[in-house]
Amino acid sequence: MTATGATQIRVHEATIARNVIECILRRIAALDQPAVVRSVRVRIGAFRNVDVDSLSFAFDSLKNLHTECVSCVFVPDVISAVAICRKHQHRYHPDPANAYRCAECDSGIGTLLAGEELDITDIELQLGTVSEEIEHARDS
Repeated sequence: MTATGATQIRVHEATIARNVIECILRRIAALDQPAVVRSVRVRIGAFRNVDVDSLSFAFDSLKNLHTECVSCVFVPDVISAVAICRKHQHRYHPDPANAYRCAECDSGIGTLLAGEELDITDIELQLGTVSEEIEHARDS
């Protein structure tokens, strides 16, 4: 991978992390009372072209810019790709090692059933003041 490619991946994951944080902040704003985020769970499909480690790093770096998110734990759920082949409708897991072809009949992907997800599935909030949670996080 070239240096340019590595930079593009980091920017991609940083943008996703920023969007996750923005969703969290909108959720907190809708509560109309102080709250802090304990965790956020994100479903990431294997075909989504997201480097989970880079995304976790970007999230951990950006969360510190928002006091409500300082103690938030990022929990990624990676979803394997599942496809139905074009030729015989076999259900299989596409793999780059065999050019994503069906192991039974060697045909390509007809329909991708899973693997393109990128969804926030859970945000765990704790109601209360942000300063109390920050003190608790510093003491831990």
